[in-house]
Amino acid sequence: MRDLASIPPEGEPGAIVLARVEGRFWLLAGEAHLDALLANRPGYPTPVRCLRFEGDSDMRRFLHARGAAGEALWGIHPAIVARLERNDELAWIDLDGGEG
Repeated sequence: MRDLASIPPEGEPGAIVLARVEGRFWLLAGEAHLDALLANRPGYPTPVRCLRFEGDSDMRRFLHARGAAGEALWGIHPAIVARLERNDELAWIDLDGGEG
């Protein structure tokens, strides 16, 4: 298990962090880079981290434990994540109970 004490990770305030929940993707950190990420323009920090959760309640517990709210998260299209993976710009992070 890799536990992130803060979102984004300490020492990397501009990091982009996504969450995968039941095949859906959400932006947890890095909103300042959202336009560049979606349009595939240079300038967004890599690697983009993607935390894998088994279910919605797991992600909400994770966010709650870090004092973050999950009510107003940006959804990220799976094709964007597929592009990141193809370009070797994605780092998957499995948490306990996460997807395989």
